[in-house]
Amino acid sequence: DDGKSIIQFYPCGASMCGKIARFLVPEPKGGARDDKNPDKALRTRKLLGLQIFSNLAPAKTRFKGKGYSPEDGRNFNAEVWREGNVLKVRGCVTVICRTVTFTKA
Repeated sequence: DDGKSIIQFYPCGASMCGKIARFLVPEPKGGARDDKNPDKALRTRKLLGLQIFSNLAPAKTRFKGKGYSPEDGRNFNAEVWREGNVLKVRGCVTVICRTVTFTKA
């Protein structure tokens, strides 16, 4: 939703997943890292190719599963659906939710 990367959604088992497929902004030398991850052992992993949506299972007209935001190192409950020509993603941490719009690359 921030115009910095392209997220690729793909089948993974009986559900759907999404990963960072490409950056639209220059990466730092050596590649962008997951430096905000709460798990210190994961902070050196590269963001390119990182799975940020998992276990997105169909639920009527939407998919529900898990998401991860490398910008702030948070895991969230995810809900994904198409609305016209865009993809809506609703992320909730406890009772606080935010919906963003993804445009097709």
